[in-house]
Amino acid sequence: GVVWNPGEKCSEDCVKIARETCAKLGITLEEANATNATEAGEGLRMLLSKKVQALWVGGDTVAIAALPLMVRQGGLVGVPVFTNAPTDVAQGALFGLGADYVAVGRYTGEMAADLLAGVKTTADYRIANVVPEMLRVRTPLPPGWQLTPELEKLAGAAPKAPAAAASTHQSANAPAVPKSRDLRLVMYN
Repeated sequence: GVVWNPGEKCSEDCVKIARETCAKLGITLEEANATNATEAGEGLRMLLSKKVQALWVGGDTVAIAALPLMVRQGGLVGVPVFTNAPTDVAQGALFGLGADYVAVGRYTGEMAADLLAGVKTTADYRIANVVPEMLRVRTPLPPGWQLTPELEKLAGAAPKAPAAAASTHQSANAPAVPKSRDLRLVMYN
């Protein structure tokens, strides 16, 4: 399930791609629209009542603001949250796949330093979409979940779950977890 603000063009574009990708994979993408944090909470409750198997938080600012609520409420019923931001693992998301903004910043800083020092000119740089990928996965993984070798390599050293996220990970009322779930990577540009 996804909560998103239809007033954010970038969110709309991401959800359109997600719809296409989910359709190709045979996944039903349940959606809830929200223009503020209160509506995000209502949308979350609606998605959880539909028994979604996971929650995705894209680059939507309304959904990002509701991430702690999504992690807490999803954890109570055994519904993992994944995001487009690797740093969201520190807030309890199961995994975050997105840009390594430290690497982007380092690259940008090196470019600026070279330009200011006169080592290079703007003509020396090609226009490029520089978005190094980063995957962060909360460990330990929920029972029955495992990473493929490809994802283990991409994830590198995964951070441990924060205490708050670990304690709300799954309640006794949560549905039984299937015997095995393989986490696979779906990429889109």
